[in-house]
Amino acid sequence: MLKTNITDLVELQRLDQEISSILKNAFEIEEKSKSKEKNLLKKLNGMRKTRISLMQEMDSIILKRYERLRGHKSETDAVVPVRNGVCQGCFIGVSTATSAEIQRKDVASTCDHCGRFIYYSGANA
Repeated sequence: MLKTNITDLVELQRLDQEISSILKNAFEIEEKSKSKEKNLLKKLNGMRKTRISLMQEMDSIILKRYERLRGHKSETDAVVPVRNGVCQGCFIGVSTATSAEIQRKDVASTCDHCGRFIYYSGANA
């Protein structure tokens, strides 16, 4: 059975953001030390392998939804925390049922308002 753990989506998003940042930095330092560029490219290749491995373990439906959200909301995150009962993507309160669901951490839940994947981020979710 493939995993649908929200923690995996958070990690996937972190990797995507870091990969984008490294690619941007690689272009900026092109004229600088080739050693730094090689180190960045090595790190980037390792992160891409980790990303591919993580994606292979994920449920394809959830992964497709993540990729779609990431594409449509490229300026924002596709996976956001819920703090004090409020989705940090749209800043609208989540229902009590959704709040209880996200605290289980074994289900990839989405915000009823903005559609982003949400996860519990501490006390008073």
